[in-house]
Amino acid sequence: MKGNLIFLLHAHLPYVLSHGRWPHGVDWLNEACAETYIPLLNLFEDLSREGYQPHVTLSLSPTVCEMLSQEEFAEGFERYLSERILASEKELRVLSTEDPLYGLAMMWLEFYTSIHRDFRDRYHRDLLSAFRGLQDSGSIELVTTCATHGYLPLLSDDGSIRLQIREAVKTHRKYFGRPPAGMWLPECAYRPEGMWQNPVTGATRRRKGIEQFLEEEGIKYIFVDTHMTTGANSISYAALWNKIDTEYNVVEAGSVRSPYRVFALGGTAVRVFTRDPSTGVRVWSARWGYPGDGAYLEFHKKSFPAGLRYWRVTDRECGLAGKKLYNPDEAAKRVEEHARNFVELVERVASDYFRHTGIPAVIAAPYDAELFGHWWYEGPQWLRGVIKGLYRCGEVLPVTAGTYIEGTDPAAGVEIPEGSWGDGGDHKVWFNEQTRWIWRSIYAAESVMRRVCELSHGKRDGTTERILGQMARELLLLESSDWPFLVTTGTAKDYAEERVQKHLEDFKRLGVILERYLEEGAIGEEEEGFIATLEERDNIFPDIDVSNFEEM
Repeated sequence: MKGNLIFLLHAHLPYVLSHGRWPHGVDWLNEACAETYIPLLNLFEDLSREGYQPHVTLSLSPTVCEMLSQEEFAEGFERYLSERILASEKELRVLSTEDPLYGLAMMWLEFYTSIHRDFRDRYHRDLLSAFRGLQDSGSIELVTTCATHGYLPLLSDDGSIRLQIREAVKTHRKYFGRPPAGMWLPECAYRPEGMWQNPVTGATRRRKGIEQFLEEEGIKYIFVDTHMTTGANSISYAALWNKIDTEYNVVEAGSVRSPYRVFALGGTAVRVFTRDPSTGVRVWSARWGYPGDGAYLEFHKKSFPAGLRYWRVTDRECGLAGKKLYNPDEAAKRVEEHARNFVELVERVASDYFRHTGIPAVIAAPYDAELFGHWWYEGPQWLRGVIKGLYRCGEVLPVTAGTYIEGTDPAAGVEIPEGSWGDGGDHKVWFNEQTRWIWRSIYAAESVMRRVCELSHGKRDGTTERILGQMARELLLLESSDWPFLVTTGTAKDYAEERVQKHLEDFKRLGVILERYLEEGAIGEEEEGFIATLEERDNIFPDIDVSNFEEM
């Protein structure tokens, strides 16, 4: 055997229950469940039954877990599926059986009907238990990410970092019965130990590295982007596409900093995997990778009023008006070809590395889970073909990240620079002139959180703990990296800005109520109603621990 492939899929959405439905809100979760989470569950169970253990590492974010656990989600999801089924049926009633769209409308009717049946009958409306069952059988490994996907390198208070990590670990243990071995760092963003400069105020101070916080909470491994470990420059998809047919390693195959080894990070026991660029571009890029193939289903063009997708990508350069009708049979052929191509690429990468070093390669392939099925409709079937293809060829086998580090010593200890997997490899996607106000708001809230924790120390009763807990929830929701990302990209910008403003306003009002309560010993009926409303709306992390802001 020449090596192993680690598929790491990261399933994350911001907390959207009770925060709108369409076009931005709960329907994000409904679409992800219908098009990604349930198809992946089906895929993993089917492969296991056929004798092909998928051995995928799946990161389920705490916000996704908290949403999937609620009856509000289950009821809303069934309503959503019923609406999609009804829309498909209406389309069929007005289309002639000779119409080319008729078969595609039938495809969608069968899709939503089967998803509804799986949710209700196969998984008994409990997706988290289904994922846990796959974990317990050894088919997959489940890991976590930060509580609300906070962007760790830019958070100014170590209490926020501890809160993000500890609530994530606690939530994972609650739903999956064991602590997570690994963590997907939000946006693969990392900061080492050393002097840190507040990007808003310019103030500097020495801080612990992210890996030190992770080690304290028992996290054993993370993933980072290629340039952070190898020292190579962040490279564009276009440039990389021109390289991958002849060059597989960003650095020389024999380099100590090869992306095909695992390292110990910053003098800790935390291991770091490095994203492989050659396999990444094949899948990640809609323009340069498989999802942009002309035969695949076009994501952006939908029928009116049903909202069904009938068209294919056709050409990467053509507008929506030029899209041609989707042909499922042609797409299925391309899935087979692309799965075979990916397996061949993986084997060439591993063989090349083994030939130069005599060491089996570990090829890390991290992706957003929602790419498979939601953004790339054919993605789950492609993943099925790849996993089966790897087993049939036998040169490179899938393995979970936790299993790999248990049986493999790190190649060396390394220190890596600050960075992310964003454009340019730095923080500018999340911190820029458009988002500076968001970070100013987060920093102000962090300061208030620490102050009220200190102010209330030794004076706490049930009411104080209740208010502090809700303040911590609003702070976590404010810190989500999704908001600055959506503002920067212009995707759902208004929604993101509204969420930031709302969580900030509610946090501030809770702080005022708490300080008044500490002075007067009572809260009014209006304040009680306000707190209760927030507890119902943002009812995540019920046992949240604010003591994180009392540690130095």
